[in-house]
Amino acid sequence: MRLAQLHNHDWLTWNTWPAGGATLQGLRANAGVHYPAATCMNLDDTSLVERAAVEEAAMEWAHGKFLNAMASSSEPREKEFRHITCRWLRFAGRLQEPARPSTPHQAELDAYCR
Repeated sequence: MRLAQLHNHDWLTWNTWPAGGATLQGLRANAGVHYPAATCMNLDDTSLVERAAVEEAAMEWAHGKFLNAMASSSEPREKEFRHITCRWLRFAGRLQEPARPSTPHQAELDAYCR
């Protein structure tokens, strides 16, 4: 995804947020992850992104040159990057997630629901 497109998405505008809206702090926190995600993952406009690529980028970002001097550990930064980036890519339809194993007794559940 091009960096110029980050601020042009409709989902970043105020009118698309749920009824209470988003706080300025929340918007800044998300933007603080979207930009590094787009740059360090070298995203293009169309290709899917594997979960492993997000994991790798999260580690690089949490241990990289943009460390916060106040941060006591890189683990919360890595978790935040992974969470926000996966939600963003999932919303955009770009996250390629691994196939989930079927639920035990899925055939019986499907038959019951019909």
